Amino acid sequence: LVPATVFAPFASVLADRHRPALVLKLGYLVQAAGMGLTAAALLSGAPAWLAYACAAFTSTAITVTRPTEAALTPGLARVPEELTASNVVSSWNESVSILVAPAVAGVLLAVAGPGWVFLTMAVLVLAGAAAVAPIAGPAAPMSSGAGVTAELTEGFRVIVREPAARTLVGLLGT
Repeated sequence: LVPATVFAPFASVLADRHRPALVLKLGYLVQAAGMGLTAAALLSGAPAWLAYACAAFTSTAITVTRPTEAALTPGLARVPEELTASNVVSSWNESVSILVAPAVAGVLLAVAGPGWVFLTMAVLVLAGAAAVAPIAGPAAPMSSGAGVTAELTEGFRVIVREPAARTLVGLLGT
């Protein structure tokens, strides 16, 4: 989880600097590749360090999609009601996934092993990439012209300075 924690702040600005729909597609493809590599390592009996490295890569890749979805969704909604409906469906989907995914993973673990869990997830994430492939979405928002490090530093300053921002990051980050 350490690589994902270190990379997450940088992942959060990708959709601000590049077309969010493209970042989302590429994020899903990189996730699928990481999951596929992890599955291959586990199913082939590769050394444990390789499976762990692939899993760390996968967890790092996953940090791209959530902030990108948050940046993309408002640009796809034509009216506020569509954005509200999208948020409701997204929250419902996440809630169901939190309940169902561990059960499915547990069954796969018991029946076939961890390699098959990662292989199944790789296929499902590829399906997600295919589902979002036709979306062009809006252009990237205008960058402030500051470098990534400057933007991240300012973001951390806001979190330290503003109690509401701290609360929001604390709630969403857990």
